[in-house]
Amino acid sequence: MNWILNPPLNELHPSCVEDLCEILKQVRENGSSIRVSCGSFPFRPLKDDIVVNLGRMDKLLGLDIQEKRVTVEPGMKLSALFKILETVSLSLDMVGRVPDLTIGDALAIGLSGVQSGGTTNLIACEVLKGSGKRVKWNWERNPNELKSLCSGLGNIAIPISISLQCIQLQCYVEASYLYPISQILGQWKILTKDSMRQQLFWFPLSDLAVLTHISSAPKYQTPEQPMLCYVSEKLGEILLRLLHHLSSVICQQIPILSTIFARLQFFLSWTVSKNRSDFLHSLPRMWAASEATRGSLWLLPIEQVPKVLRMVSKWAKATPHACSGPLFLQSVSMEGISPRESVPFIAPYLDEPSCAMWYDWFLSEKAPNPIQVAEFESIFHEAGGMRCWSADRIISPLVLTDMFPNYNRWCNVKAQIDKYNFVQGAYIHGTVYSRSGFTDISESTLSLCSSLCE
Repeated sequence: MNWILNPPLNELHPSCVEDLCEILKQVRENGSSIRVSCGSFPFRPLKDDIVVNLGRMDKLLGLDIQEKRVTVEPGMKLSALFKILETVSLSLDMVGRVPDLTIGDALAIGLSGVQSGGTTNLIACEVLKGSGKRVKWNWERNPNELKSLCSGLGNIAIPISISLQCIQLQCYVEASYLYPISQILGQWKILTKDSMRQQLFWFPLSDLAVLTHISSAPKYQTPEQPMLCYVSEKLGEILLRLLHHLSSVICQQIPILSTIFARLQFFLSWTVSKNRSDFLHSLPRMWAASEATRGSLWLLPIEQVPKVLRMVSKWAKATPHACSGPLFLQSVSMEGISPRESVPFIAPYLDEPSCAMWYDWFLSEKAPNPIQVAEFESIFHEAGGMRCWSADRIISPLVLTDMFPNYNRWCNVKAQIDKYNFVQGAYIHGTVYSRSGFTDISESTLSLCSSLCE
């Protein structure tokens, strides 16, 4: 056996399909269940959870340059895949700042706010059902299965190979500018039309913001990033990360220092952006998964951004101790989308031009006031925003029924594919689907799930 059991966490690390088949066989014999993760999206397993981590299944399985298709195992990191594709002048349809997740985790959470629709790169996926049967799904024959698999709510099956559609490698240039936040709010509609993608980096306690325009660029008409600028950029990112962690601790004890730390982080972030600005880039800016998955991510209608930023600024001035970190905003491309054709059943999605807004306030180690959190999140809800998946999020069937009309369709697919619930997800807390006889959730929840699955 190549898979290893870690006694304290009950975590299994299979390295091949044969290992997975053996694990599923034992699960069925014991009448238990497993939580499946691909190793990059954080979660906190319960004491008795058996976790299957697919991080070691990270091989390249196939590459068709003519058809522009690549097939990989779910544990491969996005950064590794981008580098492989770059050698043959191919890439994935992702631009801007992209969290460096494994392919399996990226699909499971839909990569909301990073790419159009979340699943536009996916062609097909081969999975192991809870029964141990190996099947292959594609959008033509199995749209419901793929929409359920990519929902981020819990695995209906275990992905073992993922086929992705590639595009020709595109070069782009980032142009970063310092703007007063008042000017950005006043000219938002104009500024968002100047390039194919925009990024905003702003500390609510600061009067300035960094606005970055991302545009396609001819390869031989734009200079490549010098090595000195590259090293300065990476060093600045490390220092910025350290300073941010330090500020999140100190500013809780001494709120008056929030403004000072915000300004230090802001000018350090400007240094990072300046070292990338006006140079040619062929790969997305990879964001460490440990950083990108902290806190919360929201999808917002792009026209509502000025209103939201004004309200956030007002709220931040009233509670400076709660917002020592930045807001990061990135517009979402709507090009090439056929709305709802490949959008997961349960995933935040907006039909209109939108953007993703990220922050890592209210982390669990800060013990935030829940009333204060609710007041802040009401700003986004009032603007028509949708909260994306994030770590340590508790979800119930009642909430899902209210938020997602297609939750019952997900339950139907889950019941057909894995009716004994051998395979569960590891991305959120709470039980969102249960077979008859489960004892870890209330009878009312069981009744609700049963009625939705009929």
